[in-house]
Amino acid sequence: MPKILLTKFYKPQILKQKFSKPLEIFSQDFIQTQVIPLEEIQKKLKREQKFIVTSKIAAKHILPLSLSGTFYCVGKTSAQLLSNAGHSVVTTQPDAESLSKWLLKNTTTKSTIIYFCSEIRQPTIAEALQESHIQLKEIITYYTFSQSIKLNQDYDAYAFFSPSGVKSFLKENKIPKKSVIFAIGKTTAQALEKKGITQVEIPKEPDADSLFKKIEEYYGNQK
Repeated sequence: MPKILLTKFYKPQILKQKFSKPLEIFSQDFIQTQVIPLEEIQKKLKREQKFIVTSKIAAKHILPLSLSGTFYCVGKTSAQLLSNAGHSVVTTQPDAESLSKWLLKNTTTKSTIIYFCSEIRQPTIAEALQESHIQLKEIITYYTFSQSIKLNQDYDAYAFFSPSGVKSFLKENKIPKKSVIFAIGKTTAQALEKKGITQVEIPKEPDADSLFKKIEEYYGNQK
């Protein structure tokens, strides 16, 4: 039975619900996050009405804030959280690069957009909008800390959920050449590629459920 390590912790009962194939699933956090107090975030807001959210952590944390306007999201999970809270989500894109292109194409007037992000956010959106008519105002919503743990065994497959998770994992561990690598999305796959890991399986949608489905499909197709 294949042994698969998810580099993000999930409770055993959740994993039983998510996986139906005969796979041996392990999970372990390799990063920790700490959110910024909401009152500090609120102080940095004026009357902006356009917001970018690219992570579930940011989406969930800002829900209690008094925000009125439109949201541009990466990932269905973030978009769903905001939509369920009554917010208007104009577009949901699979990655930061796609969202940047969408904004440049569809934002025709001079605008200020708030980007709720972590302190180690990828520079994709900021760089893409730098020379445009869109002014990006980044508000740090949470901090990310490495929690690198030295593993005492190898696995048949490894699944990664963020570039920061990739970086933290590889501080103390190496991936066996024969292991299968899964990434939740394009940005995480690019982080792996920068470390020389180029054979990466990516789901069609950048969310955990799609990643789990991709893992099941991969092993379901193995003879």
